[in-house]
Amino acid sequence: MKRIHLILIVFAVILAGNLAISSISFFKTPKIGFVRSQELIYGYIGMKDAKNLYNDKFQVWKANLDTLQKEFKFRREDFNKNMKNLSSGDRNIAEQDLRKRQEEVIQYTQTVNQQAKEQENKMLEGVLNQVNSYVQSYGLKNGFEVILGTTTSGSVLYGDNAIDLTNKILLELNSQYKNKL
Repeated sequence: MKRIHLILIVFAVILAGNLAISSISFFKTPKIGFVRSQELIYGYIGMKDAKNLYNDKFQVWKANLDTLQKEFKFRREDFNKNMKNLSSGDRNIAEQDLRKRQEEVIQYTQTVNQQAKEQENKMLEGVLNQVNSYVQSYGLKNGFEVILGTTTSGSVLYGDNAIDLTNKILLELNSQYKNKL
């Protein structure tokens, strides 16, 4: 009988211990933080470098477009000056040439705009992937259950400075980026 009481007491102690442990984990407050997304993205050196590379490409496209536009403007002015001296056949040929060049300028402008948009989207996607990946790693490494991001559309309206991770993550992210260079 004493043995049964002893077994029951041991069983009760084990059960009470398990209940205590599970209730502690049940009532555990999750570790939550947030970042000011825009500051994180635009403060990231990788974003600044990507924007500079994009701007360099864009300047080349713009210079080519400016050259085409100047050439078209020169030909149009030349045509307008000499139009009176041209025969109707030469005038038709010159007008067709002008229309062709104008179409080339329009087509190149559209192509540049499309390429610029695609390159900008690709650049932003690459940077966002880097930042999101780093925030995920940071969260896992530091035991966060959730890291929220503020946006201009208001996903986080208020956050205590104690859980604002923006500056910590930005410093580490930039340090990691510099070390890769």
